Amino acid sequence: MYQGPMKTIKNNSSSAIQIYALGGLGEIGMNMLVIQHEQDAIIIDAGVMFPDEYYPGIDLILPPFLPLFKSDIKVHGIVATHGHEDHIGAVPFVQKNINLPVIGSRFTLELLKKKYLEHGLDLKQHKLHQVKNGDFYDLGPFNIEFIEVSHSIVDAFALAIDTPMGKLVHTGDFKIDESDPRSKTNIERFGQLGQEGVLLMLSDSTNVEVPGKSKSESSVKDGLSSLMKECQGWFVVASFASHIPRIQQVIDLSEAHGRKVAVIGRSMVHNVHLAKDLGYLQFEDNTLVDEDEAVLLPRKKLTLLSTGTQGEPRAALAKMAYDEHRSYLLQEKDDVVMSSRFIPGNEKAIYEIINELHRTGANVHTNQGSDIHVSGHAYKEDLRLALDLIKPKHFIPIHGEYRHLLKHADLAREQGVKSALVVENGECAHITENNSHVERIESLEPILVMNKQLSQMGESFCKTRRKMAYCGMIVLSLVVDQKNWMWKSDLDIQAPGVFFKEQEKEMKHKMAAYIENRYFDDLKKQKRFNAMQSIERAAKKFVDLNLGRKPQVIPIILQV
Repeated sequence: MYQGPMKTIKNNSSSAIQIYALGGLGEIGMNMLVIQHEQDAIIIDAGVMFPDEYYPGIDLILPPFLPLFKSDIKVHGIVATHGHEDHIGAVPFVQKNINLPVIGSRFTLELLKKKYLEHGLDLKQHKLHQVKNGDFYDLGPFNIEFIEVSHSIVDAFALAIDTPMGKLVHTGDFKIDESDPRSKTNIERFGQLGQEGVLLMLSDSTNVEVPGKSKSESSVKDGLSSLMKECQGWFVVASFASHIPRIQQVIDLSEAHGRKVAVIGRSMVHNVHLAKDLGYLQFEDNTLVDEDEAVLLPRKKLTLLSTGTQGEPRAALAKMAYDEHRSYLLQEKDDVVMSSRFIPGNEKAIYEIINELHRTGANVHTNQGSDIHVSGHAYKEDLRLALDLIKPKHFIPIHGEYRHLLKHADLAREQGVKSALVVENGECAHITENNSHVERIESLEPILVMNKQLSQMGESFCKTRRKMAYCGMIVLSLVVDQKNWMWKSDLDIQAPGVFFKEQEKEMKHKMAAYIENRYFDDLKKQKRFNAMQSIERAAKKFVDLNLGRKPQVIPIILQV
């Protein structure tokens, strides 16, 4: 549990609705909003973000939720719009600090149960409340209606929230896909809400830059079918393990083309069996085969469903790319389909995997040039339609980078919404019937997770790590006389990552001489001599003069 200092989100006793943005506004991922009226509040989603090279060694990044539980705000519960990691991944961490009820769909809660067990949480001690399309649920003064929407995961919801100030509509992540028989966005209900009157709309902004209408999930079928028909070897489809509609299409096509299906990757195996048990996936009992059966089949009779679309180094796809999988080794007639979008920031890792897949001789297909993936987020014209149907008095774009938020706010104004606010993480929107404004709350750093430990003061830690990664580290060890500060040993220098191997011996010798000269100059000149500071400054100066670098320097002085 986090033990660092807290900063408090202040309670505002005004009659306005306050929307606190703790994550997901100005970035893709780590979604978390707090909706507050007077002393009552609810949390909408609590997701994670996966770190890039800016956070070396960090496992996860969480929204700064801790101040909520140090304030006098009464948080009544967490509402989960759907089961993606960037919406529910932080829930177990929240629950370790305060036990809140969580309300969500059947599939979302089943995914959460697995997370609770992984985090050592007792399911009997935590309240998980299942809801379905059309249900209502009360959390304090907030009455929440759950509205089915189409997304790249089953059981996704938009929310209509009755508050003491008026009705709020939160679209969640959504698209409009009339052809999806399992989860259609309920645009009829959106229209009814618009007629009833909506104070505030919060809407997914991810694809606001993409013109036109969203492509249907069914449009992927022809592209996948064409590739599968031509494939003479294994047909490997890499997808998000949570994308049950895509998995269903791959299984349906495999059955139609006389292929068995093997599932590889821990999360893919878990989700496929879970979705089958819950009725979200339908297929013949003999369609799935285990690893031992799969390798005995003719190659053109097997489809592999794999994790690893984002270049994750430990995922099943990466193991196949590097010929490290214990059973599945790719060959020339095999086809690998990357049936997902490339999440910004992951491109380098993804292309490294793609290059390695090509080296195996397999044919590799991505969504660039092939109809093998469609987004689960609404395009511009669908966002326009949602605005027209819901007709809000106020609008806040959510789930997007800053440019997405700006363009979505502009779109809302084009559709006649006079009050469209751009809110970023660390800001609070105040909404009343006729007025709205945004204010900056206290600066709150995200919570960093490393080896299951949490810190909200991790930026300085990561800064040190980045410095060590880019410039190296120098450890200086010295024994001195505690009476006169004279050296009692030679200066030992350890400098991993600072000098090239062929230069290291010479450079260390020159550095030791330079530091010794500077040390005794300082000793003569300074009335208040600081030995550690003297050798640290000298080492930094030497490396800066010779290499133009500023490594992390750690002096260790033993006084005898």
